[in-house]
Amino acid sequence: LEAGSIVAEGPVRIGGFDGYEIEFAAVDRSGTPSVGYQAFLFRPGQGYVRMLGTAGATVGDGLTAEFRKMAASYAATTP
Repeated sequence: LEAGSIVAEGPVRIGGFDGYEIEFAAVDRSGTPSVGYQAFLFRPGQGYVRMLGTAGATVGDGLTAEFRKMAASYAATTP
């Protein structure tokens, strides 16, 4: 994705981990408008987990909520 803008952002807690989520609008390399969702979960002493979903803007508005649901289902398999 090329230059874009943040649509929404804020703290999030998923799977017992604190993190930060960002919704964004951007343009892909072909010039097509796109939207996306990204979440970072911070795992003290173990680094972080990054979740990212992107889609073309024509279908992406409905998928942003789905990306958020998928992120909310995260559960660590190791402590």
